[in-house]
Amino acid sequence: MSNQGATDKEQLPRVTLQQKRGRSIKVVLDQENQPVVDGLYYLGWHRPTGRFYVGRTDPRAYLGGDYELAIVRFRSWVARQSGRAVEILSETHPDDGAALRALMVGEDAELTVDTDGTVSRLDVIPVESFWKYVRKLLLAEPQRVARETGIPEVARLADLPKPEPSVTLEHIYDLYAKKRKRPQVDELKKAKRYWDAFRRITAARAVSDIEPDGVERWADECWAPYEAGGSPKTVRHKVE
Repeated sequence: MSNQGATDKEQLPRVTLQQKRGRSIKVVLDQENQPVVDGLYYLGWHRPTGRFYVGRTDPRAYLGGDYELAIVRFRSWVARQSGRAVEILSETHPDDGAALRALMVGEDAELTVDTDGTVSRLDVIPVESFWKYVRKLLLAEPQRVARETGIPEVARLADLPKPEPSVTLEHIYDLYAKKRKRPQVDELKKAKRYWDAFRRITAARAVSDIEPDGVERWADECWAPYEAGGSPKTVRHKVE
């Protein structure tokens, strides 16, 4: 079944999903006949008005009546709510007709006009889609990326030597254990337990995987027992 432009009441692809609690929900299918669901939210369709909406929102967030555009808007909406979005701001002045027309391309344009007449457009793109497109441009059109960004080094990425693999956190622990002189068995077990907790909380396999957000999560978990009235000695052991 083709989903192109599907807003017809008889052809709109939907599927009924049973819920553990409450009544079942009818979810719109995407172009590959997969339910448009992301975590708590899903893409629904209001049959009487022909409008799409984000399921489980109160008040209900409507996304218009265009099928394909509603899927794009749904994914952007969810990405924004979860912090998995990239916001791109474009600006121009009404005197620049060509730039203004380019700014207005697309039905999902969110345009604002400042007091000095500057016209701005904000596009919200799911972060996964953004980086996939960046990767595609870097591989397929490095010269264009270098020209548009003003970073000439980008054009020579193919000539650079491949970086060495990042050191794994497991290897770092092995080096630590070997470096210790006559370590106590209990000491190594405790160190291994704390190091495994760091790896689990940060979701890092190698040094290159460590990100500030992950370190903050780890720090919060380290301090949690102390903030609940525990001994600072435990925190010191985990950090040292």
